[in-house]
Amino acid sequence: MPIIYTYPSATPVTDDLLLISDVSVTDPVKATRKCTIGSIVSLVGALVPGGGTVTSVDVSGGTSGLVFTGGAITTTGTITLSSGQLVVANGGTGVATLTSNGVLVGNGTSAITSSSNLSFDDTDLTLAGAGKMEFRDTNSYIHSNASNDLEIVATDITLNAATLVDLQSDAVHFGEGGDTDIVLTFNGNTSTGVLTWMEDEDHFLVGDDIVVAERLYIDDEGGEYISGNGTTATMTGAWASANMTITGGSVTNITDLLVADGGTGVSTLTDGGILLGSGAAAITATAQPTNGQVLIGRTGSDPALNTLTAGANITITNASGVITIASTAGTPSKVNYDNQLAFRGGTSGTYSPNVSRTAQYWFLGDYVYMEFYMEWSSAHGCVGTIIMTNLPSTGVSPTGANVEQGSCLVTRNDYMGTNAGAPAPLTGRVGVTGANELIFRNHTVEGLIEDSIWTDINPEAGGNYVLSGTAQWLRASA
Repeated sequence: MPIIYTYPSATPVTDDLLLISDVSVTDPVKATRKCTIGSIVSLVGALVPGGGTVTSVDVSGGTSGLVFTGGAITTTGTITLSSGQLVVANGGTGVATLTSNGVLVGNGTSAITSSSNLSFDDTDLTLAGAGKMEFRDTNSYIHSNASNDLEIVATDITLNAATLVDLQSDAVHFGEGGDTDIVLTFNGNTSTGVLTWMEDEDHFLVGDDIVVAERLYIDDEGGEYISGNGTTATMTGAWASANMTITGGSVTNITDLLVADGGTGVSTLTDGGILLGSGAAAITATAQPTNGQVLIGRTGSDPALNTLTAGANITITNASGVITIASTAGTPSKVNYDNQLAFRGGTSGTYSPNVSRTAQYWFLGDYVYMEFYMEWSSAHGCVGTIIMTNLPSTGVSPTGANVEQGSCLVTRNDYMGTNAGAPAPLTGRVGVTGANELIFRNHTVEGLIEDSIWTDINPEAGGNYVLSGTAQWLRASA
C-alpha cells in the first residue's frame, strides 16, 4: 500500500519533497519515488482543465440561507460566516435556536420546530397538556386528561408481569359507572375464580368459596366479627353478651337472640312450660301444667292453664297425662205412659182418644225422649189449634209462650187438616203453651209456619184418625 508524506518539513513548503513510497506489506522491494511540492503545483495548471493561477477567493451562501463577509480575498484575508441559518434542503435545521430539551419535529422542507408538549432531558420523557400517545390507531392510547391523572384507553389491556403487579394506591376503582354488572375473573392453573358486582341487586356475588384467614367483620372493623380455627367458628360483638361459638353444628355462648332474628329473646325457659308468642317481644312460657290442666283461650289475653269443670251427671278424673270424663246418669230409664196423654183445642174443648193412646218415654240426666200413638174414631169437639196435654209433669221446664224446651216430629198423620186453611201437623214444639203440653205446627202453602187447626176430614177406611210421633225436651229439674 503506497505511503505519501513530505520531507523534511512537517508543514510542507515549496522546496519540500513529496515522497511516494511503494514499500508496502504486499511489495516491499519497490523503490521510493520523490518530487517537490513546487513541482506538483507547477503541474496543476497543465493537469486540471480550465486550471490556472488563483488570484482571488470569495464565498457565497447561495440558497443555503447562510451569509458570508470578508471576500473576495486577493492576497491574504478572512472570510466570515456572519449570519443566516442553514436551510433544511441543505442539511440544516432552518432555525437559529431550539427549545431546551424539546423534541424536534420535522416539517418537510420548512424549518424544524421543537415541541412545546414533548420534551426529553436525557432522563425523563415528558408529554405535556392533554396530548395522547397512540398505539396502532387512534383507539388505543395513553394520555393525561387532568393534572396528576393518567388514562389508558383500549378495548383490552393485558398486564403481563412475571411475578407481581403492584398498584401503589389507596383506592382502585372498577367499572365505567354504567348499568351493567362488573366482573373480576381470576385465572388460575386448574380453576378460575369470579367476583361479580351485581349492579341491579346491589351486592357482590362470589363464584366460589370464601376463606378468611383470621376475622370476617360485619359493618365495620371493631364491631361484630366471625373468626375460626378450622374446627370452631366464633361470632363476637353485639350479637351476644359473650362470644357465640359454632362447633359441629351446635351454637353456644349466645344469649337472648331476638325474636326478630329468629330467636326466643330469652336465655331460659320454664321446664315443661308451654311457649306463648308475644309479637316481636320475647317468648313467654307458662308454668308446667299439673295433672289434667289444659291451655284454655281468653279473648284479648294470653291463654291460661286450667282444669275442666264437670257438668251435671258428669265426673272428670285427672291423672298424669290422662283426663277421664264419665257420665254419672247411668243407663236410660224407660217409663210406660199408656192412657195418659190427651188433647185440647187452643180455643175450647178437650178430648181423650177413644181407640188408643199409648206412649213411653226414656230419661237420662236432664233429657227426656218420648214416643206416642193416638187413635180415635168419634168426634172430639175441640176448637182451635191442636194441643197435646198431660205430658209427664217432671219432663218439661220451664213454661212460657216464648220458651221452647224441646221439639216433636210427627211420624204418622191420617187425614187431619189436609186443606190450606187447616194445615196438617208435621212438627211440634214442647213447653210453649204449658209446662206439660205440646203444640203441633206445619207449613202453609205460602211456606209460613202456622199452628195446625183441628179438623177431621175424610177418615181412613176403618173410620179412625191416627196421630203419632216422637218428642224430646229438658226435664223440669234442669
